[in-house]
Amino acid sequence: TGRARGSRREVLLPLLFATLILSRIAEGEPYLNQPRADALVTIQRLVFDDRFAEADSACQEFIASDSSDPIGYFFQAVALMAHMIDREDPVAPARYDSLLDRADSLALTRLAHPDSDARSWMYLIRGHIKAYRSIYESRFGSFTSAVRLGLGAKGEYLNGLREDSTNLD
Repeated sequence: TGRARGSRREVLLPLLFATLILSRIAEGEPYLNQPRADALVTIQRLVFDDRFAEADSACQEFIASDSSDPIGYFFQAVALMAHMIDREDPVAPARYDSLLDRADSLALTRLAHPDSDARSWMYLIRGHIKAYRSIYESRFGSFTSAVRLGLGAKGEYLNGLREDSTNLD
């Protein structure tokens, strides 16, 4: 429906932002190599084409290649969110929360290592996690929670900039 298409933009535009961020990976970037970034672009394309089951399978393959990387779980949650908005029904909120919780936990684990080259990326991922929780709340839950989570996302993005001021994505 027109309403579903318009509200799906709430999910798809941040996903596009996340993918654009990943497409700017510099040569030799320690966090994601080009094949993994390409896999994320493929997942994005599947979500944009409403091929949610295929996107979920691609996310599972991505996660299987490195289960300690939070971004696979994050993208799987994004694909699920797009599916829920497409249906205009929160069909799997517990799974959505579980995927975001797992991504957040893995990002926090990587942040616990002060010498990690990926610290700014982990803050970026944590910001995206809070942003997507905010989108969920704005669509299916509480406006107040959506605002609180949105402000939390901003804080994570600022933390990432403090780690690496060149990571302006």
